Amino acid sequence: MDGPYIHHSNALGIQLTETVKRGIHDIDRPFSFANKPEFIFHDSPGFETGDEDQLKKVQEFIEKRAKATE
Repeated sequence: MDGPYIHHSNALGIQLTETVKRGIHDIDRPFSFANKPEFIFHDSPGFETGDEDQLKKVQEFIEKRAKATE
């Protein structure tokens, strides 16, 4: 698996495939590349003007991760 894949605690993960359609972005689903597994990425859908819910979700994610020990 050279392309990006989604991490799972009990398996290597799910291979991601390219598409022209907009994907579902979930900041709580980490992904990485097989050739650099030490780099783990988190993706959010971004921010729309006035979308306070998404901003709050990202802020909560950052606060939670800042307190993590692993």
